[in-house]
Amino acid sequence: MGTRADFYVGRGKDAEWVGSYAFDGHPASLAETILAATTEEEFRSAIVAELAGRDDATAPERGWPWPWEDSNTTDYAYAFDGKLFGSSSGHPWFEGDADAEAFGQP
Repeated sequence: MGTRADFYVGRGKDAEWVGSYAFDGHPASLAETILAATTEEEFRSAIVAELAGRDDATAPERGWPWPWEDSNTTDYAYAFDGKLFGSSSGHPWFEGDADAEAFGQP
């Protein structure tokens, strides 16, 4: 079974879902381009490139990929909201730290 990941721009009810993938969604497996994004444009570009190169990816035009309604059940959700944040299985957002163990997950 894979470690699923959902990606957003923004957090909360108005967040924009920008894609998901079904495997290797753990913070330690994220592409460096995603981790290094410092602007929304860089983040979007990194997500588009990552999704394009994967067989397990779903872009928004293909529709929500999971049998559950939101990311509260997804293994990891990531959001660019001025900087990169992460959440595991619906727990509170934590500020991502590319240099920390497990991306800074508490």
